[in-house]
Amino acid sequence: MNQELEIGQIVAFPKASRELEKYVMDELGRYKKQVESKLSTFEQLAKRYSEDPGSKERGGEYQVNRNDKTWDRPVQSPVEQNLFCRGQQQIFTAHHL
Repeated sequence: MNQELEIGQIVAFPKASRELEKYVMDELGRYKKQVESKLSTFEQLAKRYSEDPGSKERGGEYQVNRNDKTWDRPVQSPVEQNLFCRGQQQIFTAHHL
């Protein structure tokens, strides 16, 4: 019995309102200040707040190879490409994409 099945999907991500975007940026700024003032570690905050299933349980860490400019998942954005220009243990300010 020959049958053909065609499957497709459309994926759309809703754009956040300006208020929500400001809230998220403010939260990220607070996390950065907590780490810089040593009130929390980056690892603690990542485990508590991150929504990334690939790194949350590892405290936000990814396996990065600076020589090959690769990490344990494909580079997906200009921000991620910029990671290879940063130094270790460096926190930079979140910005809009």
